[in-house]
Amino acid sequence: ERFVMDVKEVLAQPQAVAPPPPQKVAPAPSPKPIIPAEPRLVSPPRAGDRQVLTIKGVDFAFRYCPPGSFRMGDDASSWDDEKPAHKVEIQEGFWMGETPVTQAQFKVFVDATGYKTTAETDKQRGVRIWDGKEWKWDESALWSNVFAGSNRPVVGVSWFDAVAYTRWLNGLGLGVFRLPVEEEWEYACRAGSRTRYYFGDDEKALKDHAWYNANSGSGTHPVGEKLPNAWGLVDMHGNVCEWTNSGWTDNYAAFRNRVKQLRYSQVDILELTKNSNTYRVLRGGSWGNLPQSLRAAYRCNYHPTSRSGLVGFRLAKAL
Repeated sequence: ERFVMDVKEVLAQPQAVAPPPPQKVAPAPSPKPIIPAEPRLVSPPRAGDRQVLTIKGVDFAFRYCPPGSFRMGDDASSWDDEKPAHKVEIQEGFWMGETPVTQAQFKVFVDATGYKTTAETDKQRGVRIWDGKEWKWDESALWSNVFAGSNRPVVGVSWFDAVAYTRWLNGLGLGVFRLPVEEEWEYACRAGSRTRYYFGDDEKALKDHAWYNANSGSGTHPVGEKLPNAWGLVDMHGNVCEWTNSGWTDNYAAFRNRVKQLRYSQVDILELTKNSNTYRVLRGGSWGNLPQSLRAAYRCNYHPTSRSGLVGFRLAKAL
């Protein structure tokens, strides 16, 4: 007997589906060749170029000091510690603070860290100040009240205070900061000049470039009011003496008849700072000094815990 299936039942059965005819697939487009971007040529900074960093709303300006060489010291000086004059090669450019560190710039550090200066923590509290007749210790004197003014150079700070300030800056990720060594300081001050002062040898011109005993009125002045040197640095002569990272030496005899070579990145700060009792070199002269103490080659020494109404500092920064 033949089995006959209803048409509906046939239609209800799953039907074999014929595979679709093969389709022509267009080949994937060839990837476009990657053309490397043209390298951006960044010109190195030029002597005197200006860089400004802003920290907590306060500007910090720097001027570029290019690699070069100069003759350090002064064989004609009446002070033996400036002799013999000798050649120094600055093999790596660096940035130098356009001005000494101001009270506003130092306040950013104190506010951010709660730092207490040596004047507040030393057994001998306070700062040595000029009262109009003589130098004396004032136990109430601090960086914030000696010649107070946000744009005046900070004074009354020890070498340790200045070093603590640079260490705080280094933690901000904005560069490598430190106090300059005295070779860098004199090189930056001279800015290519070979004369007693960066502007020449004539003391009469000092009034246009420096605050010193003849025109200061026995105190500091806001930074940047006098004429700059060739690289845009101001107050390199006068206003305040400036701490350096260099330990004191009585003369330059070790460099007689040979060239001293110096690279900013290779200066061993740990070595320079490990002996806390080493007297440090001050540079630049101050509002209370005579013209001969403002010369580019002039140097004097100061104990690292000492602080005075004459002494501040300036920053150096790696390229």
